[in-house]
Amino acid sequence: MNEVKPANFLRQWIHWIMLGLIAWGVFLGFGAYLYGGKYAGLKAVIIAVCAIVFVEFWWLMLIARERRMARLAEKKGS
Repeated sequence: MNEVKPANFLRQWIHWIMLGLIAWGVFLGFGAYLYGGKYAGLKAVIIAVCAIVFVEFWWLMLIARERRMARLAEKKGS
């Protein structure tokens, strides 16, 4: 039987969630560009960059957690 490990399942969902957050930020940036009035381009760039930085920060934190968990599992195995 083909079983999916919870960690792999969660990792796949995390990638989709992060991609959705980036798309949401770009969508909001596009809306700010269209309806932003004065400095619309600057507002759009700031919104999109903030969304990308937010997702990148959490991606780095997840990588750090994964490495830490691997080290802890290695210590328990020794």
